[in-house]
Amino acid sequence: MKSANRKIKKGSLKNLSGGAPTDEEHAAVLKILVKGPQMVTVILGSALVEHEIENLLLQVLKNKDSNILDELTNADGPISTFSQKILLGYALGLFDKKVMNAMKAIKKIRNAFAHARKILKLDDPIIVSELSRVEFPATEKELLRTAFDDPSERKIIWAYATLCVDLIGELMGKKYKMRLIELNELKSEVKRVERKLSKLIPENTG
Repeated sequence: MKSANRKIKKGSLKNLSGGAPTDEEHAAVLKILVKGPQMVTVILGSALVEHEIENLLLQVLKNKDSNILDELTNADGPISTFSQKILLGYALGLFDKKVMNAMKAIKKIRNAFAHARKILKLDDPIIVSELSRVEFPATEKELLRTAFDDPSERKIIWAYATLCVDLIGELMGKKYKMRLIELNELKSEVKRVERKLSKLIPENTG
């Protein structure tokens, strides 16, 4: 079943890559994230996190014109880079320092893979060290300890994918919580207007 909000404009590679996935595509993405080649895991994982930051930033914009985010994030826009989005999200209080630092780790690893002129591996000691400094949720920290104490290619791929999924969940949870607050505020405003109108309109005495 296709996503209801999928909108892709023809002729634009950016819109093609940024289009909302179908249910089948979403399932395929998650499968590749944990089982795909390492380059795909690193690039795709960071792209998914960056996309959710964009969605969260869009949520706090006062003017949510359909094209405004594209203008903000295009090559000449003020938040065109992953780093800028992370810093702005933190400055706006959308997530805490722990989440910001985790995103920075994802960004650093993504950049290393994207700009390398040789084949990199996630179990490289430098990358393992970078990931081991991230504050994972307490429920997963113990499970991941073995990955960092006795690193292997498969364990570190799993650790990186887990971090990406955790961050995506954190951002999506924040987004939906903000939407719920907006909805409740709207309901309160409607009730306030109704009460005001009831005082202005005299009751029908028959």
